[in-house]
Amino acid sequence: PSSVTLNVLPLPTATVSVLPTTICQNSSATITFTGTPNAIVTYNINGGGNQTITLNASGTATIVNTFSTNTVINIVSVTSSGTPSCVNTTPSSVTLNVLPLPTATVSVLPTTICQNSSATITFTGTPNAIVIYNINGGGNQTITLNASGTATIVNTFSTNTIINIVSVASSGTPSCVNTTPSSVTLNVLPLPTASVSVAPMTICQNSSATITFTGTPNAIVTYNINGGGNQTITLSTSGTATISNTFSTNTIINIVSVASSGTPSCINNTPSSVTLNVLPLPTATVNVAPTTICQN
Repeated sequence: PSSVTLNVLPLPTATVSVLPTTICQNSSATITFTGTPNAIVTYNINGGGNQTITLNASGTATIVNTFSTNTVINIVSVTSSGTPSCVNTTPSSVTLNVLPLPTATVSVLPTTICQNSSATITFTGTPNAIVIYNINGGGNQTITLNASGTATIVNTFSTNTIINIVSVASSGTPSCVNTTPSSVTLNVLPLPTASVSVAPMTICQNSSATITFTGTPNAIVTYNINGGGNQTITLSTSGTATISNTFSTNTIINIVSVASSGTPSCINNTPSSVTLNVLPLPTATVNVAPTTICQN
């Protein structure tokens, strides 16, 4: 009797895994190939060109990289080392889920307001995201967008205000953070001002005096005389306006309000006044007694 032995080599095998299985955009993950020691694994990324990696003596090989989109790692074939070289063409794959970074923008309406008026700050972006922001570079604050991706703040403002988005963090696990800054500026117009003076401050009855209004250029001043009907006067580009008149009694000139030109027109309702003192003319009478006399 005689015999011969046919040695049948098992086909090499390999599997691919990725950790973590879900990452944030532009974060890193580790691809691990595991299988027959020293085997050559042919694979591709998202169906692209084939690449090869050789497993070590323990049967593993790893790739660490960053990823910006969902990524499918496909094993095309596995080839054993040695002779003969056996090839296993059974495909397999694993998917890496890449979450997009959350986004948010900030807007303010109206974009220009009068001092101490209100405006609405609106954050818009990824639903349920947490927005970290600050006002004029101050301490960071947080606001959470609703399921529609919005959040609003209504407040009054006294000076120009910059709302800065510092970062945006998504809800869920993992929480992805976008640190791309953005901002919006709220322009706050100061209230116009005006004062009133009179020269001279004391006059004789029926003499003249000059009333001078001084304040924000081009502002419209509403005033009255001794509490009478309101009148208006517009300041020049230099911020002045004058009225010259004669006066017979003490006179109080009251500023009721000051309105700025332009849009929006801001109104300052802080009253002020000045008093013109009018001195009555002196009087004298003459009489004689007796009214009839003899010469000398």
